[in-house]
Amino acid sequence: MLSIMKLGEFFSAVPDNRFNHRELNGGEMLPKTVMIIDDDREFSEELEEALRLSDYETITVKDPALALREAISKKPDVALLDLKMYGQNGFLLANEFKNSRRFADMPIIAMSGCFKNKDSEFLNTYGFKGYLEKPFNPADVIAKIKDVLKSVF
Repeated sequence: MLSIMKLGEFFSAVPDNRFNHRELNGGEMLPKTVMIIDDDREFSEELEEALRLSDYETITVKDPALALREAISKKPDVALLDLKMYGQNGFLLANEFKNSRRFADMPIIAMSGCFKNKDSEFLNTYGFKGYLEKPFNPADVIAKIKDVLKSVF
């Protein structure tokens, strides 16, 4: 699980994701940018480190009220969004993203340790493209991001 797995163990298990990058005109590759929206500082830091070591750029937002503003300035390719946060729940925040013209098509992956209903129809109502139940293995989040980005890019 993310919070207890040693990083060395994780990185020996994570598949190479270099193909997951955008190609520019000159053949130069740009890494995908993942926005992590979670008010759990320790969890966010561990997830951020795992993603960076897997060649993703990361943006971490601990205050959900700042998420849309950060997304406007940093332009993420995909968001990992905790469903239960202090101040604003992830469902409402996902709705804000989906109602904005700029981020209506940005894939959002829901994360939660409390929400047990993985009913895809319910999650689709809020525009989620995937779901990860906490705690999860870092290799699972990398696989989920790759899967979601394949359908977009």
